[in-house]
Amino acid sequence: MSTRKTASKAPSWIRFTKDGFLLNSEVTADFFGVTTRTLSDWVKKGAPKEARGWWNPKELNEWLGKTDGQSKEMSLEARKLKADAEYREEKAKREKRMNEIFEGQYMATVDIENEWARRVTEVKTGLLSLINMVVSQFTDPDIRLVVERVLRDEIHELLEQYARDGAYTPKATKKKVRKG
Repeated sequence: MSTRKTASKAPSWIRFTKDGFLLNSEVTADFFGVTTRTLSDWVKKGAPKEARGWWNPKELNEWLGKTDGQSKEMSLEARKLKADAEYREEKAKREKRMNEIFEGQYMATVDIENEWARRVTEVKTGLLSLINMVVSQFTDPDIRLVVERVLRDEIHELLEQYARDGAYTPKATKKKVRKG
């Protein structure tokens, strides 16, 4: 079997020139993260284009204001394009978040606070009732009082530590007393 050396041929999506290279519309659009329709819109707004379907990415980049060409300030058109792209990205993020909310991946803060308040109340009630369950096991009244005092003090200390203020501690609301 003989092997033959062949000259490597450039892919069809690139053309080499004496000043650099050109990319076809599809690869150029992919490179800039836009559609070929957007490239056509850019041409209408003054974007440099070498030939039908061929683009110089360096010149297009300078036109967009993405490289330090002769002017350090972005053109008005480049700023508009940048602002439009940022707006569309933020809008897409917002839509994604809304979809996640509708799919139940997020809960309202008030729902979380209410659920945790219920859980904490259950724990508090259980701990306080534990005092009576343990104390009832002792028949000697003196021991019973000592055990009750120790348990009550320890449980109240634990509850006080748990009830500390913090970033996620809801503010206590005062209930209005009706005069009647």
